[in-house]
Amino acid sequence: MNNKIMNCDRDELYVSHGDKKVVFLTFDDGPGHSSSKRILSVLQQKNVKASFFIVGENIRNDTVEVVEGLYENGMDIYPHCYDHHYETLYKSEDSYFNDFNKYVNSTKGLIYRNKRIFVRMPGGSLNTYCRPDILKNIKNRLEKSDIDYIDWNVSIGDAVGSNISKEQLIGNVKKQGDVYRVAVVLMHDADHKSSTIDALPEIIDFYKEKGYRFKSLSEMTTQEYEYLKKVRVINKK
Repeated sequence: MNNKIMNCDRDELYVSHGDKKVVFLTFDDGPGHSSSKRILSVLQQKNVKASFFIVGENIRNDTVEVVEGLYENGMDIYPHCYDHHYETLYKSEDSYFNDFNKYVNSTKGLIYRNKRIFVRMPGGSLNTYCRPDILKNIKNRLEKSDIDYIDWNVSIGDAVGSNISKEQLIGNVKKQGDVYRVAVVLMHDADHKSSTIDALPEIIDFYKEKGYRFKSLSEMTTQEYEYLKKVRVINKK
């Protein structure tokens, strides 16, 4: 664990009795042709909000309506990237921002209401696909542009493959999901990750039973924002 976290007051970071707890469900890599609709259906049935970090090249004639449906039903839409190919995306600082601008131009017809601009960098902000010096320059430039890059402090573990069982994904959440007072959960929105969607109702029920309030990232308070910076989920160095 990072020394900065270890040196902080434990009660300030971790769950204690009587804490007001918040969870942000986040989905990367969509929109999927069918998966996004299935995820939205679960979220509506459970009456919770979530945030989606989408891939620009996945927005086609048959998925624009899917993205608009997410927005119209109160979900947040944020940039993940345009072209999800690490070797070109992270080739240089300019290649990253060329991709980012291509994403912005390709999605400008969509409506965004978010008071803060978040991005989720493919592989996370400490990924090993990008040279450290290039990664540092990208993050500095994002911050100078008032764009926050956000990672996660809970992962359901669906990034490692498409055939992971529903039970394993739920088990991953139960092992780590009730540690932080403010949780950002990483999941993936893709048609080939059906077990993620199958696990979603029980993941939501787990957090409800633990007393967490579900919010979209646009509903984040200043206190929650500062908390997530402290635990190195937002703008991690």
